[in-house]
Amino acid sequence: MKAELSLDEIKQIALAKIREHRGCHDVEDVSICPIASTDPDPNWAISCGIGGSDKTAAAKAALYVEQEMQGKYRLQAEA
Repeated sequence: MKAELSLDEIKQIALAKIREHRGCHDVEDVSICPIASTDPDPNWAISCGIGGSDKTAAAKAALYVEQEMQGKYRLQAEA
């Protein structure tokens, strides 16, 4: 079973994990975008805000982190 986290919690974890990747230490921000679909999983995606980082490295890291995290975390439904 996946852990349900708030948007802010997923955002903090994703940003920290992306910054661990080579060439991504200065990624400034990430956005977590809820996905509305008939399929309940995944229900969110990452959009990366790139500062001085290598854009290609940051995009690859964001995709890798998104796939890894979507297997573990689910976005909580808004109240």
